[in-house]
Amino acid sequence: MMFHGTRGYIHKPNPNLLKTLDYSQLTLKAYYKALAQIPSLQITPSMFFQTDKEDEHFEAVLKSQISRVMRRYVGKPMDNKNTIPSEPPIIEQIDCTTPHIQVLKLMDASDNSAKG
Repeated sequence: MMFHGTRGYIHKPNPNLLKTLDYSQLTLKAYYKALAQIPSLQITPSMFFQTDKEDEHFEAVLKSQISRVMRRYVGKPMDNKNTIPSEPPIIEQIDCTTPHIQVLKLMDASDNSAKG
């Protein structure tokens, strides 16, 4: 037998992320308003489609990858004026800092039933 729930976790949000938030929108009233809209929410397939801008960006990334491979293994173009860039277009960068997660021991119980 294994005891479940013997550990808890505290995840402290990244301070740089918190600086980007508008705290006036993080209210209990806004939360309840969002919850109230769920029953009438119509989920359609178009919600999961890429926008035209996202589709163009994806296409540019694929072309840049092909261009990089062609330049590396086939040959470099003689004229760089009309070539496809070998670097993908820049996207909105997100902070990839390692999160600070603190582990808490919630119970003094063994996770191993053999030890009791």
